[in-house]
Amino acid sequence: SEELDELAFSRNKIYKAPEKLMKRTELRTIMKEEKEIKVDDETKGVTVHKDSKFYQSWQNFKENNAYLNKMFELKMKYDESDNPAIRVTRALTDLIGKALGTVLTPSTLSETLTEINKYDPSFTPEGFAAFCENVVVPNILEAMIRADLEVLKDWMHESAYNVTSSILKPYYRGQIQTMLTDY
Repeated sequence: SEELDELAFSRNKIYKAPEKLMKRTELRTIMKEEKEIKVDDETKGVTVHKDSKFYQSWQNFKENNAYLNKMFELKMKYDESDNPAIRVTRALTDLIGKALGTVLTPSTLSETLTEINKYDPSFTPEGFAAFCENVVVPNILEAMIRADLEVLKDWMHESAYNVTSSILKPYYRGQIQTMLTDY
């Protein structure tokens, strides 16, 4: 969130309310029309194997190698030992492992971006922040200000919509009543 916050605050601009509120479903149809997917006529068939040869050979090695089985057995005894000296050693190795693990493992953000890029290689955090800034946030804010429950229901998850609509419904009814009394 810190990286996205830096992106959002790095460029200042004046907020402009959208003239016409757009539903998320309308946006999807527009975006699908913009993206053209090319058909691959050259690829004819794909064969998927249950297990790779490397995985099968590793399983055979793991099950049939006496030395490796002995190492796994010693590791299990080490992990389950109640000996005070081994417990202290285990605590130290766990502490060192955690310290190195936090340094060597990728951050949650990088793992998330990696997973997103698997499905959408064109995804960038800057593009997502701009999309939220220019499309998502203005539509939701204006729908809340205008008490447009139909647009809010389209953009929000059910639980968030229920909370928001319960707050906005009195204002929405109040607008209709004042409009009726004005005529």
